[in-house]
Amino acid sequence: MTDQPLVARLRLVTAMLSMPDNGAYGVIRSARLDPMVGCPRYVYGRVLVRVRRGTAGLIEAADDC
Repeated sequence: MTDQPLVARLRLVTAMLSMPDNGAYGVIRSARLDPMVGCPRYVYGRVLVRVRRGTAGLIEAADDC
């Protein structure tokens, strides 16, 4: 988890490059701690970035995962 968009994108691409299968996908979502519960819990928001590993093994933007 990070609050730096560039770091989040770099981590996502690094993880995607290590995936053995083409067709894998990943997302970056906004998240915040829920202050209404006693134990730490995240509330997830909208998807900010969505990528997939295409058939050629390249990382590409995805809008249909």
